[in-house]
Amino acid sequence: MEKQVEETTGGDVTSFRFNLSDGTSYELIYVCNGVKNGKLKSSTGNFEYFTRSDIGSYWSNIDLEAVSVEENELPKLTN
Repeated sequence: MEKQVEETTGGDVTSFRFNLSDGTSYELIYVCNGVKNGKLKSSTGNFEYFTRSDIGSYWSNIDLEAVSVEENELPKLTN
């Protein structure tokens, strides 16, 4: 049975942008809609998966400095 991902509002979003040595970038977005209920999506990788992994909490537990960016620099969730 294939899992369907439903669009919701109010979820936590963790996004990553990898700047590659060839000058391109790769974007990865994790949207958490609840405990062990989220999706992993990449417009550059052309995929969207349902996941029960809590990627956001793993990332939050890493002791790294957060760097602010302008809204237009954030990865976009596209359908």
